[in-house]
Amino acid sequence: MNAAAPVSDKPDPLIKPVSTDKDGEALTGLHFERQVERVHNLGPRPLAELLAEIAIATGESDLIADRVEAYSRLDPAVLRAIGGDRFPPMPLEVVR
Repeated sequence: MNAAAPVSDKPDPLIKPVSTDKDGEALTGLHFERQVERVHNLGPRPLAELLAEIAIATGESDLIADRVEAYSRLDPAVLRAIGGDRFPPMPLEVVR
């Protein structure tokens, strides 16, 4: 547990699953998940650049900064323990 970040037993109402975007499609599905994994694998700098670009394009820099702060308080060990640090495995398809 990270001693510097207080942990609340209440869920953050602004942290939502990836699949709840307003359009219902752009932020869902395997393609999006794999793209996010590739960006994540690039490291922290490209992720910060992406978030900054989104903030500039949308004018939502305060919202993005608030969300980054909220996510930075999450405990990585807890996320790993509950599987919240990764997407579900790709579904298997029956080959006939």
